[in-house]
Amino acid sequence: MELFVQEEELLRLQQCATEYQHEPSHLLALAWHLRQRNSARALQLVQQAHDSLPTPAASSSEALILHLRSDLIRAEIDWLGGIIEPAAKLASHVLYTSRQHRQDHQRDYILLEADAHWLLGSLHNERGQFDERDGHWQAMRQLAIEINDTERYDYIDACIAGMLSFRSPREAEPLAVRYFSDDLARWNVATRAAIYDFLGLQVRMGSDLGRAAAYWMHAFDAACKTGQIRRAIISASNIGNLFSQLNDPNTALEWTETGLKLARPNAWPYPTSSCLLHTSNCLRQLGKIDAAQEMLHEAIEILVNLQGSRNYAIALWFLGDLALTREDYPLALDAFCRLQERADALRHEDFQTNSRRGQAQALVALERYDEALQVAQTAYAMATTQSDIQGRIESLKVIAQIYDHHHLAAPPNMHESTPQLHFLMQALSLANNIEGFTIPSELLDSIADAHAAAGNFGKAFAFGRRANSAREKIHNLAASNRANALQVQHQAERARVEAEHLRQLAQAQEQRAQVLQNTSSTLAQLGMIGREITAQLELTAVCQTIQRHVNSLLDAGYFVIFLAEESEHSLQSIFRMQNGKELAPLRVQMSDEHSYAAHCVREKQDVLVVSKMAQDDPAMTSDAIPTASAMFGLLTIGQRVLGVMTLQSQTPHAYGEREEMIFRNLCAYGAIALENADAYRKLQVAQRQLVEHEKLAALGSLVAGVAHELNTPLGNSLVTASGLQDHTQRIEQRLRGSQLHLRELQVYVGEMQEGMAMILRSLQSAANLVVSFKQVAADRTTEHKRDFDLLQTTHEVVATMMSQIRAGGHSIHLEIEPNIHLESYPGAYGQVLTSLISNAVAHAFLGRENGAIHIAARHAKAGSIEVRLRDNGVGIAQEHLQHIFEPFFTTRLGQGGNGLGLSISYNIVTSVLQGKIEVVSTLGAGTEFVLQLPLTIVA
Repeated sequence: MELFVQEEELLRLQQCATEYQHEPSHLLALAWHLRQRNSARALQLVQQAHDSLPTPAASSSEALILHLRSDLIRAEIDWLGGIIEPAAKLASHVLYTSRQHRQDHQRDYILLEADAHWLLGSLHNERGQFDERDGHWQAMRQLAIEINDTERYDYIDACIAGMLSFRSPREAEPLAVRYFSDDLARWNVATRAAIYDFLGLQVRMGSDLGRAAAYWMHAFDAACKTGQIRRAIISASNIGNLFSQLNDPNTALEWTETGLKLARPNAWPYPTSSCLLHTSNCLRQLGKIDAAQEMLHEAIEILVNLQGSRNYAIALWFLGDLALTREDYPLALDAFCRLQERADALRHEDFQTNSRRGQAQALVALERYDEALQVAQTAYAMATTQSDIQGRIESLKVIAQIYDHHHLAAPPNMHESTPQLHFLMQALSLANNIEGFTIPSELLDSIADAHAAAGNFGKAFAFGRRANSAREKIHNLAASNRANALQVQHQAERARVEAEHLRQLAQAQEQRAQVLQNTSSTLAQLGMIGREITAQLELTAVCQTIQRHVNSLLDAGYFVIFLAEESEHSLQSIFRMQNGKELAPLRVQMSDEHSYAAHCVREKQDVLVVSKMAQDDPAMTSDAIPTASAMFGLLTIGQRVLGVMTLQSQTPHAYGEREEMIFRNLCAYGAIALENADAYRKLQVAQRQLVEHEKLAALGSLVAGVAHELNTPLGNSLVTASGLQDHTQRIEQRLRGSQLHLRELQVYVGEMQEGMAMILRSLQSAANLVVSFKQVAADRTTEHKRDFDLLQTTHEVVATMMSQIRAGGHSIHLEIEPNIHLESYPGAYGQVLTSLISNAVAHAFLGRENGAIHIAARHAKAGSIEVRLRDNGVGIAQEHLQHIFEPFFTTRLGQGGNGLGLSISYNIVTSVLQGKIEVVSTLGAGTEFVLQLPLTIVA
């Protein structure tokens, strides 16, 4: 069985599993190759195969091999999910059992041993236990040699080389030379992913960042093709980090975003944390400090059980850099000291250098200059030994800073006017040697300041201008927009994941109710009630549904739902009813010794039955009925307390075991529904932010397109006017010299008439475009409903996009019935039209010229119109058609597509414009979007 396969082989395995669905061997073969592509499906197949196999104790060798393979699949999926100890136990069990039974079916058992060694090595790598990792991977290598399995041998060889590159790039150099000189096409694609990964590490350690990015891009593609999704995510994260170091945060964010899109659905801790860390670093570079801190802390929380891993060391590195940015120098020093401890344990040279560089920066800020100089010089020496150009640059910057603040003797062989300039110019010289590297504005600012301090104001001014140029390049509008979008997407994704978790909790509670259903008709009713309660997404609807069912099942003259307010240490009622009438909101302090609700929260324990409460009981509120019986139940999600629900009766001993059971279930359902409603509210807020961001991005594109389109008529007018001016001057000279002939004058007048006509036509064209732009821009920003002509508005929108259409060599044709007037939102209509045209240019005509877009509109049924936008592009695959309106769905993963345009267009058409949108497409035959819109929007 291969270690990894490409999509073609996977399709064959899927066909076999379908044809032989009761054959465990086919099911497990498919599950093995889906283990990273679709872990949930892989586990289903494992269970399906397991049901068809005899117990391991009664199994034949063939069946035992299948049992062990299924255990190995489960173990790898546990590893991916961060469940380290159970994964290690299962993999060790497979290794031990395979060794015990190797005499029969020797090759099959050796394959199991080899794969178990690979997984155990990976697990030890995650824990930071590198000697154990190396032992397992070397054992896999020997087993692959024993059975002549070149695929596994080549693959583990590349993995071992990659780990060696982390420890010592110099020792790994001979292996890199071997791969550099070989034709990599001779290895299979899965192995090439590991080789490219190693080569990326190797050249990265040598500060060849652009070349490292290219290798990791190859690794990403090969990993995706062979189902190595974890490697693909980490490759995307590494690429993002490289572009961040090259001071290209826009491209860096694109790649970290790509990694996050792969990591989030799987919730794998290690690769997810890697993406979060590098995204945080990009946001820090762009000045998004709060967003960077939020992502960094989330990554650290994920890594709490993986503190021996490389990712945890990266987290300490970024924590130190972020603390420096926030000017929290004691925290920065602590983080870099902890990083040095981890670096020495990991034996990773890049961390050893950067931990000392960071300590030096923090020590300078703390005015401990002698210590800072010693540490910075050590960092520089280490970076020089490691051929780490960036490490040397950063160390030189710190040394220059020390000389600026601390009076020290001039360094030997100083060629600049000051020691500070001496070290800064060395850093600049090194930075100029890194291909594709944008010189950091901070370095250029420091050089400008040093020249100014030395009295050389000309050079100071020149370097200041270079610093401003570098700063503008890094903090461009596109990067800022992408950072904002990524932050909102991150918030939306967290809300979505939380909502999904709550839905699963609701399902678990429903399953529990279904188990009890066999013993009581009441529990059956509770299951249905639970589904109804947890199906609500609005807070008021949740409370009303709970209260309705409470009244139908229990004696509840008085009913209250409290939510905890942590900041004020109190409980606030969100729903308070007495005998069908709503009461005023009530706040209860957590410290209130007489309140049963506060007691519930403080003790984290239900007060299930309280009998014969006296009229003068301090717990009684002034506007509540006299209470003889009451129940107070915690509303909890896991260990987190949301609040308290209480119901009270005037009947003594109104609540027995049955009532307690019903109340407990209602509290459980209520907690899930309340939390789900809160998550839904957050998700709606995030979605509104996404829509707003998309509108601003579209308006920015509109401005750029109009500016480009205006260049032609204005340029023509300028050239023509300039020519006429020159000719007029010549005629004037001839006239003054009494040399002007009638024929010359006649020619001049004719040329003037033609030129003026051309200028008037060009200026009229520009004026029309400006009018169109003003109307479209006003519609986009005001969002007012008004009467508008469909043909005119469509023409105005298309006019603002002609530069984008013509730039690709495409054309657009309108066929719209005249005199179609709508009482609607022209800005929303224009945004949808812009999105559909841009989608055609970006996707339908990708890599093609002479694309044609046809927009037709006509009256449809009474009170509505039909707008059709058709292109002759590549078309959309049938399996994608049902997903294209879903948020974040895109077929251009990692190529700039964010999967939001069509989703937002769908929402605008169906909500704002109160219409419908459909799509029809065939591969190779183009795509047609059909909009059905009412002539008049109903308020």
